[in-house]
Amino acid sequence: MATLTLPVVGMRCGHCVHAVSAALRAVPGVAAVEVDLERGMAEVTLGDPPAARGELVAAVEAAGYHVPPDELAEGSQATQAKHAVRAPAPALVRLDVPAAGGAALPAARSTDRPRQADIAAPQSTPVSPARPPVAVSTVRLAISGMHCASCVGRVEKAILGVPGVQLAVANLATNQARVDYDPAQTELAAVLEALRAAGYPARPMEEGEPQLRATEGREARVWLARFAASAGLLALLLAGGHVRVPATIGQWLPALFGTVLMVAVGWPYFLGAWARLRQGTSSMDTLVALGTAAAYVGGMAESWAGRGRSMLFADAGMILTFITLGRWLEARARRRASAAVEGLLKLLPGQATVLRNGELRSVPVAEVQSGETLLVRPGERVPLDAVVCSGQSAVDESWLTGESLPVDKGPGDRVLAGTLNGMGSLTVEVIAPSSSTMLAQVVELVRRLQESKAAVQRLADRVVAWFVPGVVMLAATTALAWAWAADDWRPALERTVAVLVVACPCALGLATPLAIVVASGRGAERGVLVKNAQALETAGRVTAVVLDKTGTLTLGKPHVVRLLPAAGVREEELLATAAAAERLSGHPLAACVVDEARRRRVAVPEASDLTVLPGLGIQAFVDGRLAAVGREEMFMTADAAACPAGAAERPLPLATEIAAAAHPPAATAVHVKGPLPVATASASPPGAEHWLQEQAAGLRAEGILPLAVGILAQVQTPRGAAAPPAADRCHQGGQAAIRVLGIIGVADEPAQAARDAVGQLKRMGLKLVMLTGDHAAIARRVAEEVGMDDVIAQVLPAEKEEVISRLRTQGHVVAMVGDGINDAPALAAADLGIAVGSGADVALEAADVVLIRSDLRGVPFTLALARATLRVIKQNLFWAFGYNALLIPLATGVLAPYTGFTLPPAAAAAAMAASSLSVAANSLRLRWLRLTGG
Repeated sequence: MATLTLPVVGMRCGHCVHAVSAALRAVPGVAAVEVDLERGMAEVTLGDPPAARGELVAAVEAAGYHVPPDELAEGSQATQAKHAVRAPAPALVRLDVPAAGGAALPAARSTDRPRQADIAAPQSTPVSPARPPVAVSTVRLAISGMHCASCVGRVEKAILGVPGVQLAVANLATNQARVDYDPAQTELAAVLEALRAAGYPARPMEEGEPQLRATEGREARVWLARFAASAGLLALLLAGGHVRVPATIGQWLPALFGTVLMVAVGWPYFLGAWARLRQGTSSMDTLVALGTAAAYVGGMAESWAGRGRSMLFADAGMILTFITLGRWLEARARRRASAAVEGLLKLLPGQATVLRNGELRSVPVAEVQSGETLLVRPGERVPLDAVVCSGQSAVDESWLTGESLPVDKGPGDRVLAGTLNGMGSLTVEVIAPSSSTMLAQVVELVRRLQESKAAVQRLADRVVAWFVPGVVMLAATTALAWAWAADDWRPALERTVAVLVVACPCALGLATPLAIVVASGRGAERGVLVKNAQALETAGRVTAVVLDKTGTLTLGKPHVVRLLPAAGVREEELLATAAAAERLSGHPLAACVVDEARRRRVAVPEASDLTVLPGLGIQAFVDGRLAAVGREEMFMTADAAACPAGAAERPLPLATEIAAAAHPPAATAVHVKGPLPVATASASPPGAEHWLQEQAAGLRAEGILPLAVGILAQVQTPRGAAAPPAADRCHQGGQAAIRVLGIIGVADEPAQAARDAVGQLKRMGLKLVMLTGDHAAIARRVAEEVGMDDVIAQVLPAEKEEVISRLRTQGHVVAMVGDGINDAPALAAADLGIAVGSGADVALEAADVVLIRSDLRGVPFTLALARATLRVIKQNLFWAFGYNALLIPLATGVLAPYTGFTLPPAAAAAAMAASSLSVAANSLRLRWLRLTGG
């Protein structure tokens, strides 16, 4: 069998290899696929009949990867062996998600599309200089004249026939096409001319243009006007049959109305059919034109024969009326399907107030460059992503974060395009042009999903390619059969017209893309971005979900979860003392203690002279007394010999939970000679040491980090004075008296959304696994709080891949949810990677789905949306295939000899319109369907 080798750009990991292999295997005519990640090559063994290279390229592109032009891939095996194609990093959409406090979190870097592969020859083989990388231009075209799935195939074929075109993906639901071409080989004008010659006029879409903006609205209005004219003329045609006029006039009156109706309403179908005929192809217009023309010609024949008022004109009129009604409703449905994305685009103002040469000018947003200064007045929407230079205001960011409360913004804070400014004026500096804003990139991801094709859609496209010719042949056979079987030509004509009219490739063409368009818009409204149709299909088949702990199930930062004051100590005193000392530190654990004191409105005293005690924690002077915060070992009994004057001073080792590097250098070092003992006299009561150990051990068993807090009772140092020598702090045989205040328990708390999400995922019947590198006790505590049973703790990043692989070998379709750099390998190894939008750049890059809101409830929503979308697609295809399989035989009159039942042409036209409308209505259900997590 023949083989074909394709260079594939954008593969970086095993997940990429899996995605490319699956996409190629789904193409009919492919026997086997081998993908080499190291060389960036895919070797395809072709079947019989073999798949075309264009089909393979389209499949790879639909999966989110790129294939260079033909001359870089074709040639002899020796030529291919000389070149090693190394794929650069895939394109990464920038996701800058505001944190809860309003400040934007840095996220993925913005790039355009995957760059062309670099061709490098092995050192051992002398070759000619490498060809420079090919610059690929991408353009979106608004296409006129696409009405069915066969039109989609012809549009793509016409575009791919232009030299230099690498990819063409047409979408019936949006009446658009995406074209990738090499500007060194062809021009956009050549593509437009090829489409015009094929009968599909097109125009390039402007940057940021809504998908179905004025074009689809205008088309809907045109079809409505045609339907109104058709309905009016049909009414006159039917009424004319009951008007008493002379027989000669009455005989030709239906012909007159029928002719006007055919010219006024039927001309678009005849023009479309003629354009297809010139290209040697056919479409839905061909079937409509043939059916109405046959009925019209039959009516004229009856009129010439003097058979009275022919009802065949009424049949032709009803066919045009019903089909025109269907076209109008389809145009409305397509516009409503993209309403969500259009709503996002409407958030962008058309003009921005720019400060240029000391003057404020109103200019189009597309003309504003990075670095320019804008004025955002109260009540205006922010036109571009920017950083606040001056001013204070509250900004509504609900389109991105889903939070209804405005976020306070001031100098240094980031504001995003499309957000609504409150009552204050802001002067901002632009950090991204209109094409690179967060909102623009969200829309771009949604568009890429809508442009990609699901595997089931490619199958439908192949069926439709033969559908119309097959129907025409069946209609001709029906005409001959009935002409031979019946004495009258009229039954043969009626059966032929019915067959031509009832066949509906429109439903087949809309079944998949319209559902994906609606689903992508619903997901964008909820902050869920799916990168391609293949990922959406995979999400609908997920059976196991693996969730990272830190930052995914938990808030990602420590919080005070327990206050355990010692006997005779109030919680406020414990917290105030610890917060005073920790306020001088920059460690995250210190910050959570200070935040808790602030939350409880505890008065925190002043502190000074911070000292880091390596191995245990910190000390500082609080109200003239030396306070200590850290591990409980700080307060354990020490050998009396540790304290005599002249002994070597040694700092205590810092606990692993408190990194010394996080603390600033101490202004005045306070050295302690040995661990500080619990006093047995006037400090802590007897048994304090045992209580401290017991409580600390209990907290650790629960997965909570204990921070012990105490005060040196014997030392009174005036605020700001130098610390006394260590020898002066020793007494009673070398023991220093410590008053233990208690323990503060610190832990990374699960988010409330995580608890809800886990419950929803359980109700969906999914297997849930928590995967974390943290300690088992901490992992168990979090798992118990969120309701998970299966926990795998203390796992290295490389081992996460093994866990994913093990689940896949057990037959599960695995989704991995994470947000950190260490999650990237697991995200790539899983069947479906889901990254939290505020996560690390590399995690977003490796994921198939991005949650731009840091809300884990987006995971069950995504899976539920994907399941619902696949269900709707299957229902649509079942209806579309079933409708044709049932009604086409009925239209031929196959039951007439046995039951007398026949399908009149008018009823056939109504059924055809109803078929397309049922598919559209079923797809639109996704907009309002109640989904888990929504």
